[in-house]
Parts: sequence; structure tokens; C-alpha cells
Amino acid sequence: MEKLFFEAFKSLKLKKNLSDLFEDVIVSKISATNRKDLVKIYIRSTHLIPKRDIYAVETEIKKQIFEGPAIEAHFIEEYHLSDSYTPKTLIDEYIDSMYTELTECNRVMENALKKVEFKELNATTLEVSLPDLEIIRAREHEILEYLSKVVNERCNLNASFVVSFHDSPIYSHNR
Repeated sequence: MEKLFFEAFKSLKLKKNLSDLFEDVIVSKISATNRKDLVKIYIRSTHLIPKRDIYAVETEIKKQIFEGPAIEAHFIEEYHLSDSYTPKTLIDEYIDSMYTELTECNRVMENALKKVEFKELNATTLEVSLPDLEIIRAREHEILEYLSKVVNERCNLNASFVVSFHDSPIYSHNR
């Protein structure tokens, strides 16, 4: 069941900026949990969609299509981007969306990611320089797992990551 987004959600009304972002998005699958409290919408796009816009459309789908307080709509995104994207250019463009996503589910990881420095070693290898702090060292695996999920699984790039540690000034929440 592959359909264009607005063929799958014909009655959905969005603001123009959101409509434009989803105009050529493909819905590849829609599934629900056994309890029917969560609807997963699998989408595929050739352009990045900011997480704040993903969340806005999820909210509109919940309000307009799946009315009722007990039903959540959640996108599972997959991106097929142009060859001009490297892991570094992807992260540079998508980092705010990563922060937004982590704000929703893991504030500690969000703050840790804000301290990471990225350096492109080659077209497919990214150096991930973490602050040399005990709390960050304890989250090293989790940070790399998240980066791999976003870069390799969601965005279909074939990246590898090399970890290093850098001295960290006083831990700050602002970047």
C-alpha cells in the first residue's frame, strides 16, 4: 500500500508550509497496536523534514483523523537523500531536529549531544568528539547508537563513527 501522503490522508488539512513539505512524501505502511492506541505511519521522503514539522503533522492527524484522546499517531521516517549528503552535511542540516526529538524522549541525551563536536574524516566516516566528562562517557554507547539510527537507518547513509574525547569547559546547557 504505497500512496502519496495526501492520497492516504485525503481529508487532512494542513497549513501551506506543512502541505508543501509533505506533498511528495510516500506513505508505505500504516499499522496500529493491538490496543489501537498507537497508529504508526511509515513515510519515505527524498528531502529532510524538520522534526518540529513531523510532530505538528502527527498532532493534526490525531486531531483530524484519529479523533479521541487515547489514540496517538507516530511517523516512522525514512529518507532517501541525494548523493550530495555526507554524514557531516546531514548532521549539520538535521541537528536541530535531533535536539527536538531528544527533547521529547531523553533530555540527558539531548544535553550530551549538544556537547559533541563532529569532524568529517572522509565521505563516510565521522569523528564524534565527546566531552571528557563521566556522565558523557557513561552515555557514549547510547550517543553512538542514536547517531547510527538517525544517519544510517533513518537517512540511509552508510556511515561509521570514530569516537574521541575533548576537554570540556564548565558544563553548560547552551551551545
